[in-house]
Amino acid sequence: MFAKIKKLINNNHSDVAIEFKKQGDVHSSAERYEQAISCYRQALSLSPNFVDALIALGFALLESNAIDEAAQCLQQVLSTSPNSVDAHFMLGNITKSKGDLRQAIDHYIRATNINPQFEFAYRMLFEIYQTQGNTALAKSILERAISALPTSTHFFFERAGLAFAEKDYQKVIVLLQKVLILEPENIACHSNLAKTY
Repeated sequence: MFAKIKKLINNNHSDVAIEFKKQGDVHSSAERYEQAISCYRQALSLSPNFVDALIALGFALLESNAIDEAAQCLQQVLSTSPNSVDAHFMLGNITKSKGDLRQAIDHYIRATNINPQFEFAYRMLFEIYQTQGNTALAKSILERAISALPTSTHFFFERAGLAFAEKDYQKVIVLLQKVLILEPENIACHSNLAKTY
């Protein structure tokens, strides 16, 4: 690996940065975050505005529990790439973990506005609204998620759960039937549907 990097150093710094980033990704995939962080930092020392390396560094730092440093790194990403879905999502997770739900919601909403099919951001928003007892916003985010991700059964189930709590059994049946269209063998759905009739 290092022989390849030495050869690249003689050619182009950005090529070397890309190689360090790739090596960092290998370490990160294997959950060797300390090594990944070292590779990403080397990539950034050669190419300071390498956004993908900054995002990857932010993730590795977050996984290493270096939360404040991860947040700084991800804020740096947003200063040059304000539409980075990954940076918004990770910053949402960081601010949520610190109890700053307003800021977390803002980041998750930005992530879904940039990428309307970003399932995990909808899941986090639903979780926050549900925890806050804000059924109206929980329903609203589920409806938006269902519209954006019409093949994700998770959101149909969650919406059916809210409808069941409101004793809107007709809505429950409609939603669970949609799940069965997508997953005909879904045992949990068959069981819940039987309880509704």
